[in-house]
Amino acid sequence: MGKMPLKDAEEEAKGIARQFRYSKLLLQEDAGYQQITKQMEDMEIFHFSGHASASPDGVGLLLGDSQVMSVARIQASEFSRLKLTVLSACNTANGAEGIFDDRDSLARLLVGAGVPEGCR
Repeated sequence: MGKMPLKDAEEEAKGIARQFRYSKLLLQEDAGYQQITKQMEDMEIFHFSGHASASPDGVGLLLGDSQVMSVARIQASEFSRLKLTVLSACNTANGAEGIFDDRDSLARLLVGAGVPEGCR
């Protein structure tokens, strides 16, 4: 994707994972779309620390396996079991037009999926 790794993203993720008795930490190449959505089946909290992009081409999380978890690709049902989502990445609230009301806003997708709490 051409983005430099965020200096503290991995430490942030490890620190968050240590706060919970049962956590599944996915880092770097292990944090791919398939791995994340598979884990979502059993998770109540999802914390993402990394890069996101918002452009006229779409909005999404830049994953460790160089894939984009884009709003167009995400099924809202994959997030419906979550009680809390934390997106520690730029551009996660806004859509391609730069506002929350955009159809492709990650935050709007999560609210629509029924996630009761979200942080950005």
